[in-house]
Amino acid sequence: MNESLTEHSPSFSFRVKEELLTLDYAPKERISLLSSYVKANGVILIKNGNEILDLSSEFESIAEFIYRIIVSNFTIDCRFSCVKSMKGRKSTRFHVLVSKPKPILDVLGIDFLSNKLPKDLLEGKWGSRAYLIGAFLACGYVNNPLTSNYHLEFSFQDEAYGVRFSKVLGKAHHGNFPCKVTKRRNQTIVYFKKSEKISEFLVYMGAQESCLLFESTRVDRDFANIGNRLSNLDKANDNKKSKAAERQTKEILWLKEKGILDEMENAKISIVADLRLANPTASMEEIAELLSEEIASEVSKSNVNHLFRAIHERYEVETGENNGQEE
Repeated sequence: MNESLTEHSPSFSFRVKEELLTLDYAPKERISLLSSYVKANGVILIKNGNEILDLSSEFESIAEFIYRIIVSNFTIDCRFSCVKSMKGRKSTRFHVLVSKPKPILDVLGIDFLSNKLPKDLLEGKWGSRAYLIGAFLACGYVNNPLTSNYHLEFSFQDEAYGVRFSKVLGKAHHGNFPCKVTKRRNQTIVYFKKSEKISEFLVYMGAQESCLLFESTRVDRDFANIGNRLSNLDKANDNKKSKAAERQTKEILWLKEKGILDEMENAKISIVADLRLANPTASMEEIAELLSEEIASEVSKSNVNHLFRAIHERYEVETGENNGQEE
């Protein structure tokens, strides 16, 4: 997939759902998918004493997909409509309306007064896969991988059904999708957060292109974060070295003023002190190179650090301060 996500891209969840709509489903898979979609999304309305099953979506493509499954598998009165909301933020919801829906509900194994699962529709290699896809189309969400908190969830109005559904998800694909259940306001949320599991679940559902986009976006973001972390480490190291150099300069000037520096036994101390005063921002490695040139002998960073430690310890003895030494 030669594209990338931005903050202004269409919802990543919508991308996943659009891809799921393009897949081929066997007849039994379509029924299993429809069963979970209706259970998670369906509402029974009463009009003129007759029951009407209302299946709604904010996405026209999903509503049309569900409509096609129903009319191609059942001889039943089914209508497609859209309703525009004029309150607050204007939006449109798309509805699939099924009159006298009992025959279809019986085939789908749905009783809105019960939270039982249609076990026969979950059988076979792909039964539970299709059931999970239907639920994802109805109430699933996966956040944009540009964010740092990876999250995939299903939200249900029926708490008992949500718990049962979590067991289907947890057992799917050899138990590779361990999930958690929580409450959010009046909804039951079934979710997992590990990015590896989200990728695996996208592949399991058949959203291969979405998985590639998810992973490429995640890798790009993680590389950027690694770069930021390394930059922060560099800045922290620079700040640490700068503070150490400032402290060394202060101590050298104090010891020189008191005539103490020249009394110290190691002749290199006086030289390294002058080098520090002449090169206030130089690193330990740079001071080591300068000292090596000065005395025509190889001096290591460790040896330079030892000389500065001796200066610091003498400063502490003379002043009574004990602030430690940063290397």
